[in-house]
Amino acid sequence: MISPELLRRYPFFGFMNEEQFQKVAMISEEIELDEGDVVFESDAAGDALYMLMSGAVELHYVVFDHINTELRKEFQVGEINPGEAFGLSAVIEPRKFTAMAKMTASGEAIRVDANALLDMCREDSAFGYGLMTQVARATMERLGFTRTQLAAAWNA
Repeated sequence: MISPELLRRYPFFGFMNEEQFQKVAMISEEIELDEGDVVFESDAAGDALYMLMSGAVELHYVVFDHINTELRKEFQVGEINPGEAFGLSAVIEPRKFTAMAKMTASGEAIRVDANALLDMCREDSAFGYGLMTQVARATMERLGFTRTQLAAAWNA
């Protein structure tokens, strides 16, 4: 559990009312992450939504051979800076992470239990709408960034 005041610092959670801040704080924890730590792997079950408090995260799209998993290539597709949410796939079906998240600088994050978060969405449709609006907004920003990278690579 964390303090609801910690969540209030981040615009991503700005749609919530007092009761919702309390509930989300109850299903959240602060975690410390070291440079080089992999927060989650591509294609792993999405079990948590994260808010980066400090440090830096790179998102990598990972291509690998399903038979020989040692054959693998990573492509950087994004960066997460303090104040940004990541692990958004944890609350979107099929709830599998679509990228690998790797710490490029030590820091701290808030880890929110995705199962409990989705239970809250089912119990409170206004909360669910607010959360999915924020997730969609963040996802569209990431998509725009990825398109920019693709266009730059095409012209290189």
